[in-house]
Amino acid sequence: MAEIKKKTCVFHFRTNEEDGAEIKKKLKAAKMSASEFLRDVFLNSKVTFNVKEAKPLDYQKLLFAYNKASNNINQLAHRINHAHRVGIINEELYRKLINPLVNIEILLRAGLDNANSSERL
Repeated sequence: MAEIKKKTCVFHFRTNEEDGAEIKKKLKAAKMSASEFLRDVFLNSKVTFNVKEAKPLDYQKLLFAYNKASNNINQLAHRINHAHRVGIINEELYRKLINPLVNIEILLRAGLDNANSSERL
């Protein structure tokens, strides 16, 4: 004999009156309780989701722009490091100048990672 599993996980949701009336109509037509109906819908149906299609990214154009920006950031970082090494700027100013460049680099990398993941959708 098959083991009967106790149902302990509960889900709740709210709807407006119009949708609620439609759901009740479908429950009555199916001759099922709300629990039975929703279990059947969620567990046995092939649901397709209407995910907004991401705008296609021209990855090569994005990569070109990122490479240009990265090159400029690298040049700035090189000049800041050189000025700090030879004593033109102090440690405090060095950190104030270099930290935003590091943050920009992080954002650029995140943008590329995001472009890569949206291409897979």
